[in-house]
Amino acid sequence: MYVNLDNEFDKLEAKYEKLMDLEKFKEAIACHDKLIDIYVKERGIKDRDIPKITTELFEGFKKNPFYLPSKEARILGLAGNKKALVRYELACSLVEEERYEEALEWFNSLLEMFSSDHWILRITETPEENAPERHEVLVKKGHMLRQLGKYAEALECYDLALKINPKYHEAYLRKGDVLYDLRRDEMAIATFDQGLKIFKPSPSVDIAVKLLGAKAYVLKQHEKYEEAVECYDKALMYDPHDDRIYASKIAVLHKLGKHEEIIATFDKLFKNIPNYTGTINHIEIYYNKLLETNPNNVDILYKKGQVLYNLGEYEEAVATFDKLLVINPNHYGGQIDKKHALEKLSK
Repeated sequence: MYVNLDNEFDKLEAKYEKLMDLEKFKEAIACHDKLIDIYVKERGIKDRDIPKITTELFEGFKKNPFYLPSKEARILGLAGNKKALVRYELACSLVEEERYEEALEWFNSLLEMFSSDHWILRITETPEENAPERHEVLVKKGHMLRQLGKYAEALECYDLALKINPKYHEAYLRKGDVLYDLRRDEMAIATFDQGLKIFKPSPSVDIAVKLLGAKAYVLKQHEKYEEAVECYDKALMYDPHDDRIYASKIAVLHKLGKHEEIIATFDKLFKNIPNYTGTINHIEIYYNKLLETNPNNVDILYKKGQVLYNLGEYEEAVATFDKLLVINPNHYGGQIDKKHALEKLSK
């Protein structure tokens, strides 16, 4: 009997979208899998040939990581990739909604696919549409378990991920975070250090900043402020434009009472981020120091007022704009921003 696959495909596609809207995820994914099976059939691959092709893939990659699969194998690979990717995207969307139990279920579903179709899932023609690899899914699962307070199981996931890929920095970060949650702080610091060591002599900017920032956070909890500052300094060597690292370093310097170093840090911040007017605490120390030598500098007063406004210090912002407007009554920015600060105070 002839079956119009195009018509069946369209019906299934509409059904899949409707089921997703209704949050009937299991039915929706089953529907999506049927769509992919149609995709495979349309390309001439019969069910009876799939085990043979899967074996070809497994044996091919086992013998040679750079193995070039046949046309049929690539089609199956793309099909497996699409099935895995839709599960991954669903799980990630549930994470964003903080529906961790449901997300965990779909990460587990994805890991089951890796167990049966591991090599198939690795094939894709477009990397940006590729399903994640097994170690990435394990780290995602570990994060869900952490959110649910299942720390021991989370650590198992991270350890397995690192066994599969010892250079996956996200696993070091997440594992260290869980160890910190368990108050195993020395082990957490050692884990962050291990991640940094793996990537020597030149870890990427992203890896270095994240690991050093995480290590510094744990050190701060133990009031090891000098060591934390060293971590921030190293992080800024990798990325001198990360305002979050400047903020964290300045907060620690404030605890140490090192006002001169706070001013020097702000000097570097403004050198690397010239137009910064953000919300870093203690920034008024920097502007007060500048105003000591040039108390009537309108530009400095205006920037200080903006920063105080951004910090929610509206009374101090108004006082600063008042000083500015005594010097220059026609300063438009000062007039407008003072008005905005007064409006905030009146609420």
